[in-house]
Amino acid sequence: MNGKVNSPFPKRLMDFYCLLESYDRKTFQLIAGNLHGPSLRNVLKHSKKSKNLSTEKAVVDRKKEDAIKILMNHIVHLQPNKDEVVAFSAAIDASKVARVLQINHGFNAVVGGAQPKHFIVGALDEDDTQDGDAHARMAEKLKAILNDKSIALADEVKVLVISFQKSGHKSPYYILLARPQTNNESSRYNEDCAEICLEAAKQLTDSGRKVFFLCCANDGVSCDKDFVVKTIISFMIGAIPYLATTDINQ
Repeated sequence: MNGKVNSPFPKRLMDFYCLLESYDRKTFQLIAGNLHGPSLRNVLKHSKKSKNLSTEKAVVDRKKEDAIKILMNHIVHLQPNKDEVVAFSAAIDASKVARVLQINHGFNAVVGGAQPKHFIVGALDEDDTQDGDAHARMAEKLKAILNDKSIALADEVKVLVISFQKSGHKSPYYILLARPQTNNESSRYNEDCAEICLEAAKQLTDSGRKVFFLCCANDGVSCDKDFVVKTIISFMIGAIPYLATTDINQ
């Protein structure tokens, strides 16, 4: 107030707001707005600096090596007992999304574009301690991104969901990857997803665990049909240990 820096929120109060935001953002905004609490941006920045916070990449920004490591860690978390068999399959399909660019505050990025401009980082990298022109510089940066005609808007997001046969009291489903793209875009996404699953199972098996990748369930569109047919043929001649099918709901 009056040109002076306001005193910081107590640590426990900030922890409370961070917990509230992680549980339900609408509730956080309602309570923080009425109780003069911290802004959403400040809470997200505070969460980033907190110890033991997950450093996993955004689901739309993971490379193959990232996805392999994340899947391996999840399998170990799901089944700590090395002697138990873990069998899993992959489901790959696309879901329609609104054709609009948005800001992801948690990862400081602009999302909503199709590959390869689907995750533009550094959109909000100005620090609160900078001079009063910080907001103006951020506005100019965002305006340039929003007016960039080379950014094709995504029509859909193709998602890789891992399904486990036995998960105990934990969820049998895990979203590992997502690819924003134009409508029915042809790519190597199916092949990459299968290779990720196979490599994660192989590395865990080599370490002494019993992990098996069984099958891919895919969409029925033409760009996915070719992958399914090739995978079935490769499986039948013994070249690969997993199968691919077309989802019966398609």
